[in-house]
Order: sequence, then C-alpha cells, then structure tokens
Amino acid sequence: GKTHLLRRIERRHPEREDTATKRHIRPVLYVQVPAGPTVRTLRRTLIDEANIPFLDHPSRPLPESVLRRGLAAAGTELIVLDEIHNIEHMKWDHRVLMRDWVRCLSNSTQRPIVLSGTEEFESAILGDRQMASRYPIVRLPRWAAGQDLTAFLQAYERACPLRLASHLSDPQLMRALLDETDGITDSIVRSLQAAALVAIREGTERIIPDYLCWWRDPPLLTHYGAGDDELELL
Repeated sequence: GKTHLLRRIERRHPEREDTATKRHIRPVLYVQVPAGPTVRTLRRTLIDEANIPFLDHPSRPLPESVLRRGLAAAGTELIVLDEIHNIEHMKWDHRVLMRDWVRCLSNSTQRPIVLSGTEEFESAILGDRQMASRYPIVRLPRWAAGQDLTAFLQAYERACPLRLASHLSDPQLMRALLDETDGITDSIVRSLQAAALVAIREGTERIIPDYLCWWRDPPLLTHYGAGDDELELL
C-alpha cells in the first residue's frame, strides 16, 4: 500500500555518514502522524525522527528554526508525513490549526513535503486554495481483476506457501478476495494472513473463499490462539 511505497523511497535514499564532515545524513525523513496530534507533538516527532538535539521546555514553544537548521544539517531533502488523515479526527479548532501548520510546513522548513493518507484528508486539501496548489492529489488505485493482481497473488503465494496450493489467482478466489477487501492492499494482505492461519488450524492447509472474511473479526481469531502480533508474523 501507500506506506510500503513511501518506505521504498526511504530505502532508496538511506541514511549515511558524510566521510568528509562526519555528519549523519538523512536524505528522506519519514514520519507517521500520531493519533490526535497537536502542532507541538508533530513538530516534536519530526525533531525526534531527525535526531535533532534540542532542549525541550514544556512552557515554551519549539521554534521552527530548530527544525529547519536540524534538517539542513542532516542533509534532508524530502519530508514524508504518513497517516495525515489523523488530523481530521480532532476537534474543529485543533483541526484548523493543524491544517494551517501543515500548509506552511514547506515554507518554514524550506523542504518539499509529501502528505500521505486516506481520502478523509482530501476535503481539507480541496477546500483550501493554497493547500490545493502546494499539495496536488495523486490517488493510489485499488486492485482490480487482471494481470497485475494475478502476478501479485502468484508472487504472494510463492513467498508464503501453505502445504497445499491455494491457487490465489484463480478467477473465483480472486473475485471473492476483491469483494471482501475492496481491492485495498493492506486489507488483501490481512485477509490472506488470517485465512492462512485458519487453514493451518483447520487442517485444510489451503485458503478457500470461506476463510477470507476472518480478518474482519480479530476476537474471533482468538479461537485459534492468534492475535494481531501473530498475524503480523505470518
């Protein structure tokens, strides 16, 4: 999904040490926006992720100059804010304040910004002329039946095989998977993870359409002794 693509950008531009200056260089700064963020907590998250040293005084605001100078020293050329839609879960006045800060973040840091999130945040961008001009929207299309999804499912099954072949790219199973997950990558993977667990515990050793819905009810999976942590390991 979107997070995987953003992390891939980060991996293509890894952290390194400048041999001449001995500085720690971080070309891409990836940050997940926390749930219920404030301007202070998000700025603090950026500073922490960038490993910028500073003195935190709870009664004083953190100046933008600390972040700007720190990013310059780290050689940061791109900032990525993932899960930006968390801003929309706040009260209206805090939401407006956060939107204003995000809108001006590129100017204050003098760095290009990528915002990533669900369509919840689209209205915030489209409803603000300055936001719309600074952050053009690029939508990540959902999966649809076809050669790309066939290749993805075949590769997934090769990477995570069960004892018996599930034939995930079979048209009937593929259709059932799309109906269950709406073609969202994260949902597809979680559905297959849960279905694989059920297949192992039931002894069928292959994924069938009836198993695809189990991911929607994690408490139900505890019947098989699995929680979210175990699903992440599958």
